[in-house]
Amino acid sequence: ELAVILSRLEEVKNKKIIHNNSIIYKDVPINHWANSAIQQMYKKGIMSGVNQNEFGIGRSVTRAEIATVLYRILAN
Repeated sequence: ELAVILSRLEEVKNKKIIHNNSIIYKDVPINHWANSAIQQMYKKGIMSGVNQNEFGIGRSVTRAEIATVLYRILAN
């Protein structure tokens, strides 16, 4: 959910959308509702997975992680 919210914030900020679903996390199916947003946040260096193979779908996001992501968006 956070990836979708932030990617929409990025769209407003940059008026640009990335629709290349080439990064594959084994816990994010290609048809997952947030897949495009996750891809966009990853490619822009704003978010990454919990490891190289998993994004962490379904896990809670900490306040520190949210602060880091917001800082990265505002710093761009």
